[in-house]
Amino acid sequence: FWIMGGEGLLCIIASILGFPNFGYFSDPDEYYDAIVWAYSSGLMKGTSSRVFSPDLSVNRSSLAAILWAYAGSPSAGSAVSFRDAVLIKSANRHAAEWAVQSGVMSAAGTGYFNPGLLVTRAELAAAVYMLP
Repeated sequence: FWIMGGEGLLCIIASILGFPNFGYFSDPDEYYDAIVWAYSSGLMKGTSSRVFSPDLSVNRSSLAAILWAYAGSPSAGSAVSFRDAVLIKSANRHAAEWAVQSGVMSAAGTGYFNPGLLVTRAELAAAVYMLP
């Protein structure tokens, strides 16, 4: 399997969700506009107020938050009890609940969300395909 880095995730999300000048970026200057689009759309905020870090890998918790923001931050309905809920950042808890309840992402059969697992291309493709 292939782990998604931030640059690859950004490229795919930008392409599928509406950034008009999509291309595969190998130089930071080439993906600057996509970063500005993702930031201004509220999909990604970066790793600090001044750093975006597009080369970092993306975990399941972050992917849920990105897709939840894209969907308009909808309510998850009833709370989901993940056995590893304590590992999900409080800012991403509603996103993880929504992602599982809406079928965008799945929890492991044992009730774990696995928020720290890195996202694969296959998982990203399935999640984007399942967006409502």
